[in-house]
Parts: sequence; C-alpha cells; structure tokens
Amino acid sequence: MKGRTIFSTMVLILTALFVTSCMNTDYTGQSAYGDAFIKSVMVNDSVIAYNLQLYTYSWSEMKAVNVYSGADALQIRLDTIDYKYTFAKITDGEVYFPEPPIEDTYYFTVTFDNDEQIVVTDDLTALFINPPQIILLEWDNVDKQIKLKWEPIEKAQFYSIALLATDGQVAFETEMLDNTETEKWINKYTYGWHNNSKPEETTTYKIILRAFLFEPIASTFDIQSMSVNDLNSIEWKME
Repeated sequence: MKGRTIFSTMVLILTALFVTSCMNTDYTGQSAYGDAFIKSVMVNDSVIAYNLQLYTYSWSEMKAVNVYSGADALQIRLDTIDYKYTFAKITDGEVYFPEPPIEDTYYFTVTFDNDEQIVVTDDLTALFINPPQIILLEWDNVDKQIKLKWEPIEKAQFYSIALLATDGQVAFETEMLDNTETEKWINKYTYGWHNNSKPEETTTYKIILRAFLFEPIASTFDIQSMSVNDLNSIEWKME
C-alpha cells in the first residue's frame, strides 16, 4: 500500500484537530465547521510567501461546499478529499504571494447529501507565523539517526515533522509536538513510521517542518496560521 502524500497528511492532521476539538461536544443533527487560515512557506533562505487555505469538516456527508468572503468578494467551490467529510481548496499547483491574505470573514455554504444547507463562518485576522528556521540537520552515522533542530517560533503553539520519500509519499510523521520541543532525533525505532516505510537501504528524505498557530477560541482547534519549511533534504545511510 502506498504511503500518504504530504497533502493527505496535512488533511489528517487538520481532521485530527477537528475531532479532538469536538470530543467533549454533544453533536445532534447536521453541522459543519469551516476554517480559513494563512499558510506561509519558505521560497529560499530569505524569502517567504503566503496563501489562503480553506477547509470544511463535518460529521455528516457533504456533497458541496462553496465559500465567499466579504472584503475581496472571493468565491470558490471546495473539493471533497475525505469521503465527503472533509472539503478543501485544491489546485494543481499552489499559488503563493509576497503578502499574506488580508483580514476577512469567510462564509462556507455547506450542502449535505440530503440537500439540507447551512452557512458557517470563520473570521481570519492578520496574525500569522513565519516558517521555522532549521539550525541543525545532520546524519548521525554512529546511532543511525537524523538529528533535527530548529529555532523556536514566537506564538507557535505546536510543530510537526514529516519525512517524504523520493516518490513523494510520506514515510514518517510525528504527532503534534508541543511548542517547547525544538529538536527531534529520528531513527528506525522512533514512533511515526508508516507501514512498510522504515528505511531498508540508503535513501534521501525531504524534511517537512511545520509550525501551527490557533485562533484564541476556547474549546476549538481553529487554525489561524500554518507555516512550512520544506527546503531541506538528508540522506539516510545504511552502511
């Protein structure tokens, strides 16, 4: 079975946050949850670019989600990516801009499989976090492990790490790491390897390091900003 792509991995992270936020909530009837947040990525060591991410989650099956905004009159139809329970903005190649999205209110018109419709909203503020800077990335040939360390990001609340194999599939991923954690050693026994993805030969992994900032709303995990550093790769040596 193929491993997950980095997009599907991000969906799983966001879906897990949604499920966690609702574990202590009594759900009755059909409801949905819309999230608009700022994504920032490193273009190179000195340039950062931004775009808008849109997601909708529900306990019920949805068949259509349309989003519009108040400030810039944006209108977009989201695509289903998780058996009708998660919808997102999907493009063939993400487009990034030199400035982050402006503050706005986003309206998610959700149509469920029984044609019932509801509208949920999410307010996006101008607050965002930049990608974490890696200060140590090396292969420890004695203990056969990757050593990764990064600069802490002010306001970041969690981090996550993924390793991408050369075929673009995610071979390894951490759970959400607390913001006090700014280093990770990864060996064959570290928790997070996907089934049949542990390295058996010398290979190169792309490092995906993310930081998360959530909206200040008690009882929900509503993302305000996610930043990504994916510029670095490292060779896993078996000899």
